[in-house]
Amino acid sequence: MIKKGQGLIILGRFVKVILFFAIIVSFFGLSLSCKKQATPTPTPSPSESTTQAPKNDMTNLDPTSALEEIKNNYTTASQKASQWQSDVALYSASAKIPPSLDWQDTIEVYTFGSQAQPANWWTISISIRSKNYVRATIPKEDYLGSNLKPVMMQHWKINYVEAFQVAEKNGGKEWREKQKDKNYQITATLAVGDPKSYLYWTIEYQDYTGSDKKTIQINAYNGEVVAQPS
Repeated sequence: MIKKGQGLIILGRFVKVILFFAIIVSFFGLSLSCKKQATPTPTPSPSESTTQAPKNDMTNLDPTSALEEIKNNYTTASQKASQWQSDVALYSASAKIPPSLDWQDTIEVYTFGSQAQPANWWTISISIRSKNYVRATIPKEDYLGSNLKPVMMQHWKINYVEAFQVAEKNGGKEWREKQKDKNYQITATLAVGDPKSYLYWTIEYQDYTGSDKKTIQINAYNGEVVAQPS
């Protein structure tokens, strides 16, 4: 038979054991909680994350979104050209596309001619990003030659952004991918020319040495690619 004093001692020991285990359990629970909080969040791999092209990348830029800016630049060019000679007509338009393909870094060039100045072209270069422009009078023999015909505006249906995207799908992208470690330039030029004396966009990819280039000709009215002689 357990005496009253002994019972209190045993009860006290039992309570201590219970408290001891409670403290151990609490300690491990806190430790696990701290470890869980300290675990770093996994970083998604490139394949898991969605990579989006820059907003102004010309390979996927909506051509209609660039149309208003292009129209405004052409209007500015025409107004400035008419200050040179009142009978000016557009003979060529071009866009110097940067290797970055950022549309904002494109430079547009408009070339006008006049019967009153048969030996010269009048050009204006306009920056898409800054809106700054530079005007110049250039002898025809130094630039584009003297055989160009005026641009018939009703045949100019697609802009250079759309023409460039057509060219990319027809060998341009493949050419660029082979030039990753080289310096190169891309120029889109609008002018009347062969075959058939139609209005065309000519997209020219060329390295700076001039030894490697690719040219793609596109109908400026319907966007069709002109077959090149084999």
